[in-house]
Parts: sequence; structure tokens; C-alpha cells
Amino acid sequence: MQVHRDALLTDGEQVDAERRIDLEAQLVGTTKTIPGYDFKLLDNMMIFDPKVITNPAGVRSVDWLKTLKPEFVKMDVPTFKQ
Repeated sequence: MQVHRDALLTDGEQVDAERRIDLEAQLVGTTKTIPGYDFKLLDNMMIFDPKVITNPAGVRSVDWLKTLKPEFVKMDVPTFKQ
């Protein structure tokens, strides 16, 4: 069976068949203490599309990161706050 590059799986993961890896959206945030909870809660969350934040096939991550411009961090991504 051949999987098409960037095919969508049933649970929302994406497949990069060229590198034979699954890609998942990445959740980034900060933790904070909220009265009434005996554990930290995640706040200031951002969800990143895996195709945008993953180095291209054949390019080492370190080399790809060196090519990014400051505008990269200004991408429009879903955000969530407490």
C-alpha cells in the first residue's frame, strides 16, 4: 500500500510518506497556578500546523532552522487563554 504524501489520517495526524514519519500538530503554552487546583494548568496556548514547523525532507533540522526569518514567529495560529 502506498500512502500519498501529507495524507490525512482519521485522528487528524498527517503522514509524510517521503520520510515515513507521522506529523502531529504541536501545542505550546505556559503553565500557571490557579486557586482551587492542586496542579499547574496550561495557559497562553498556541497550536502549530506540523507542515509549517517541520523541516522539509532531505534538510537537516539545524540547517532548516538557520533559514527561518523573524516573520516565521508571526504566523497566524489558533491561540487559547484561561
